[in-house]
Amino acid sequence: MLNRILKAPCDAALKILGYRIISLKEGGLKPIENVSDARSIFYHVNTQPARARIQIERCRGNPWFRFGPDSEHPFVLAAKEGLVSKTYETGIRGVLKEFYDTVVCRSAADVVGMHDEGTLTLGLYPPYGILLPWERGDIKERTDAQAKVIRAHNKKLKQSVGVEDGWAWSGPVTERKLDIETSRLANLLRSIHRVGYKAHPGADGDPVGLVMSRSDGEWCWWALWGQHRLAVASALGMESITVRITGRVCREDFDIWPQVKNDLYSRNDALMLFDQLFSGEGFGAARKWRGFAENKKIYEPFKATELNN
Repeated sequence: MLNRILKAPCDAALKILGYRIISLKEGGLKPIENVSDARSIFYHVNTQPARARIQIERCRGNPWFRFGPDSEHPFVLAAKEGLVSKTYETGIRGVLKEFYDTVVCRSAADVVGMHDEGTLTLGLYPPYGILLPWERGDIKERTDAQAKVIRAHNKKLKQSVGVEDGWAWSGPVTERKLDIETSRLANLLRSIHRVGYKAHPGADGDPVGLVMSRSDGEWCWWALWGQHRLAVASALGMESITVRITGRVCREDFDIWPQVKNDLYSRNDALMLFDQLFSGEGFGAARKWRGFAENKKIYEPFKATELNN
């Protein structure tokens, strides 16, 4: 009884600081099987995130494009178009519709552009269920969890829309899903354009992601959360941004990445995907989108140095 009384205020206090309580009751944590290399353990561990100010051009996000003022990321281009259109919504909707009509994924295999015998499992799951080589877990569990997350996000906008209406990072999408993504980006653009980008140390104060590193010392940061904010910051010309770092993926560890060990990906395919993401030039199907900025008039970003907080 006392535990239940204390849990709510403790959870609330810890959330402000960016922490949360995880139950360690029997069955709460699944053991890692067949540990043969200590490095592999760290691909299964949640760590307390660090905050860092980094160049926005180091940031990557779905659909695997780099962010920054010159980005070809569809949400960056949509936000730029919104800034010079009659309304934010008009410009944003037009670019996003073109993106969803151009980049169509019917399965997770379409996302990574792999349809050989070694990746047949990916073809059985929807795009939003994609599990990358360095990510832990099971692809079915990931798919089910993502479906719940997507519905919860849409519910925040008072929309009863689920995964059957589409995924944010590829087509096809329904008109309802297009409306949701347009509204989400437009509302954020309107707010940041008018009052500035406001980072804070609370639980939802920054985009969240992983550092991706190579043995030559080069690195980028992969967004897991907060990509709409990164898109708006890029469109407004911000050169740096504060992010949360929850872990690191090292290219040289490819042989112990969870989904390589689970045989979801071959070593060669895993390395190829790492390099594609690192390059920031789009995942398999999204590469059709490259060159869009060259074929349309894309306006110079609003210079918003004073918005950097």
